[in-house]
Amino acid sequence: EEFFLYLGKACRLEQLLENVPESEQLIQTELKKFYTLRTKEIVKERVAHFEKIIGVKSKSITVGESPGAWGTCTSSRVLTFNYRLSMAPLQSIDYVVIHELCHIMHMNHDRSFWRKVGTYDKNYKDNEAFFHRFGGVMTI
Repeated sequence: EEFFLYLGKACRLEQLLENVPESEQLIQTELKKFYTLRTKEIVKERVAHFEKIIGVKSKSITVGESPGAWGTCTSSRVLTFNYRLSMAPLQSIDYVVIHELCHIMHMNHDRSFWRKVGTYDKNYKDNEAFFHRFGGVMTI
């Protein structure tokens, strides 16, 4: 039996999809839709939550496919998140949201950037390690 991660928990296909398609390709398409939609909902809510706390405002939020990054922030404050992010536990999703929001003030990864991240996520090193450790298995 195959399991898929959702918010850090292993779930069966039937737990994620209302109607499980017959073909492998359709299953992949439906799973991608499921994760994209869920990631969009979760990230929108978490970004709004942390924008108030951090005191920054993003311009827009998109969810897409990015093999190399869990999130990005442009100098024009456009945030993009990987659709697979909803496979991670909420605290790890929060880390990515905080990380990208802190880029609105610091467009690099210098010491002051990491200090800022650490202010809002005391366990950021553990959360970062989670993605290094499990990012490879967070797939459909």
